[in-house]
Amino acid sequence: MKRLDRMPTYIHMTMAFMGGLWGAYSVVQWTNLGNAHTTNLIKIVLRLIDGDWLEFALCVGSAFLYFLAFALSAYWSKHSKSDLRYAVIIVEAVSLAAVYFFPQNWPVYTRLYPCVFATAFQWSIFCGAQGFNCATIFNSNNYRQFSSSFAEVYLNKDPSFRPKMKFFGCTLLFYHFGVVYVYLILKAFSSYAIWSGLLPLVVAAVMIHLHRKELAVAKVE
Repeated sequence: MKRLDRMPTYIHMTMAFMGGLWGAYSVVQWTNLGNAHTTNLIKIVLRLIDGDWLEFALCVGSAFLYFLAFALSAYWSKHSKSDLRYAVIIVEAVSLAAVYFFPQNWPVYTRLYPCVFATAFQWSIFCGAQGFNCATIFNSNNYRQFSSSFAEVYLNKDPSFRPKMKFFGCTLLFYHFGVVYVYLILKAFSSYAIWSGLLPLVVAAVMIHLHRKELAVAKVE
């Protein structure tokens, strides 16, 4: 595989690393996974039933931000001529800063809001590579895809599933590299660790730039 073809995979893995970073940070700091929204949607119903109107409102706010990120990405994908991968990098950098500067005495849900929006936007734009539809912000389906393709390769003796097994396996691996990375920095620097997310974002931005240059050269040739 030429580097031009490999670069989207490298970018995908870097953003999976970023997904792991967001996930681990939100779980360690706030005991909530800001990347996914199943729990939040369940809590909307539960808080509506038990009448906890403050938490209900905060959960609805979180759901709205998740919805807004998907809606904007869908609209911009059709109407914007810009490379939305750069927009994701900018949104995530701003979200990292927002997480750091949000007052610590605010409710947990509000401090999760930047993570919620950033990861939903990331999921919409960085949604796979090599023809595989693969989330970079959480792992349930990725783990299922890896497990089933592993079974196909080693139990059903079908080597055609090997590329899929490797791709989803590497996505899982890089996601958890991001988990380890931010957890170790959290242990040493507490809330300052959120700034460590700038490094993978810079790496991703550089690779996106190189990929665009390679595509431009390939068109000329």
